[in-house]
Amino acid sequence: MMAGRFSVRQFVDEDVPQIRDIFARGMIGNFEPYPTIKAAVEKYVQECYNDDLFSAAKLKEVYGDQFWVVVDSRPEVDGASPNSEAAYIVGTVGLQRHNPTDCELRRMSVREAYRKLGIAKMLLEVLENYALKQTELKKIFLGTCSLFAPAITFYKNKGYQLSKTLPIPEFTEINACQEIYEKMINVI
Repeated sequence: MMAGRFSVRQFVDEDVPQIRDIFARGMIGNFEPYPTIKAAVEKYVQECYNDDLFSAAKLKEVYGDQFWVVVDSRPEVDGASPNSEAAYIVGTVGLQRHNPTDCELRRMSVREAYRKLGIAKMLLEVLENYALKQTELKKIFLGTCSLFAPAITFYKNKGYQLSKTLPIPEFTEINACQEIYEKMINVI
């Protein structure tokens, strides 16, 4: 990764279309090998569009100021226009509080052409550094699909441990389930 090329910042209203695009491409792209469940995945993406990814206002309502993006200052791939005035978003992550001590890592997604460049690591470091400063927070958890082996390896390498496995009824034919991982923080 080239120093200075990528930067992490809180999302701004104008980022929402790109945030939605990155999320949809990541979800649908991960399930391309499984055409029989494509409709279920597309339905899930639409539900997310109608929920926390509906608008900038909804993102702020759900995440407060804890939704970050990575911007590429010199985009050269994936249809980006290097001369565009708009920021080119290449990764996203949000932190949603569920109660005073537990928060959820959500919407971690990196454009396919930008994977293996340290983008997810940058996002996770910003998220965890924020969480560590909130001394009342004790646990970060996340849910992912058992089919997302690279993501699971990434989270395990960063200290997240499998805490439970839940069935996904639409995915039984491909033997996939939702896996919940957690990491304890601010615990002495």
